[in-house]
Amino acid sequence: MIGKIKRRDVRQNISQHNQNLLVSQKNSSSYQWQSILKTDYYYMGPKNRVWDSYYLTRMLDRLFGIIVILALSNLMLRAQAPMPKNAANPPEKSPSISVTPRPLVKAWKILDLEGLLGAGFEGGRQYDNGRNLFQQATCIKCHRFNETGSTAGPALTKVALKYGPLELLTHVMEPSKEVSEIYQQHEVILKDGSTILGRLVSSKGGRVILNIDIQDRDALKVIEPKFIKSMGPSKISLMPSNLLNTLHENDILDLLAYLLAKGDPTDPMFK
Repeated sequence: MIGKIKRRDVRQNISQHNQNLLVSQKNSSSYQWQSILKTDYYYMGPKNRVWDSYYLTRMLDRLFGIIVILALSNLMLRAQAPMPKNAANPPEKSPSISVTPRPLVKAWKILDLEGLLGAGFEGGRQYDNGRNLFQQATCIKCHRFNETGSTAGPALTKVALKYGPLELLTHVMEPSKEVSEIYQQHEVILKDGSTILGRLVSSKGGRVILNIDIQDRDALKVIEPKFIKSMGPSKISLMPSNLLNTLHENDILDLLAYLLAKGDPTDPMFK
């Protein structure tokens, strides 16, 4: 039997002969692989150690185990991470809806309708008409209500919790009165004096890209820096201010009631 090799011999100057002795003892089936020799063997380092199949197998097994642990840890962290805001409802293209052109009824003012808002919601409103007008007045192309619509504009599902009838009517007829920064458009003034309005998509390197149609996110306008005189946020809303001009009085009340009732046909306003 090969005699024990002193630990200090391994740590000071390991000759090729002693390296071979360590390997032969480790590979011998009749020799008990002592912990001190095991430590000395792995202490030799990559430059001095005899790289045999046993050592390579052990190292590959350990490396594979580390990779598996890291992969599982990464999956667990992703599962526990909070969902990004709006991840469940990413911006989408406005739904394609067939809208029948409606003739002009009147260029409505708030004062024309304000007196109808009290008694107009005490009952007798038409649920089906209000729901259909949400589509025919093109509200659905920009706004999400319950499970239908687009995310191009603010969601209206909880609008009844924020506004009363008069406030809601004011926001519909005067959309530029209060514009959220999230849905704010930008105004680009060109050197030729013309103006382009749209939602800012990018301004990297001075090259401006605007979405010029709120109902179509693919409607993009690219403006090179050499043509731009100035640019800044616009106080004008993307929402048109004349959407109610093709509706009659009762149509407007039915539409408002549909929104204030949160789309519930059993609301007392429809009794």
